[in-house]
Amino acid sequence: MPTLECSIVEVCVFCFSASAPKFLLLRRSKTDRIYPDTWQIVSGSIEANETALKASLREMKEETGFAPDRYWVVPPTLIHS
Repeated sequence: MPTLECSIVEVCVFCFSASAPKFLLLRRSKTDRIYPDTWQIVSGSIEANETALKASLREMKEETGFAPDRYWVVPPTLIHS
């Protein structure tokens, strides 16, 4: 069975409003080397000796200044063909 290895995290920041959930999207700089001027959710790299959970919380704090009230982790799925 192949090993699943990941070096990035993505964090979907949202809140509930009266009518529907609201999701946070961030716009990358027009001068970014990768995906310039693109709207995306919070994302970033996992640093050496860092867990994906710690990396996701760090990236959320760095990019938004937010700390979550609640936090869910979506487990990775390996699809076999």
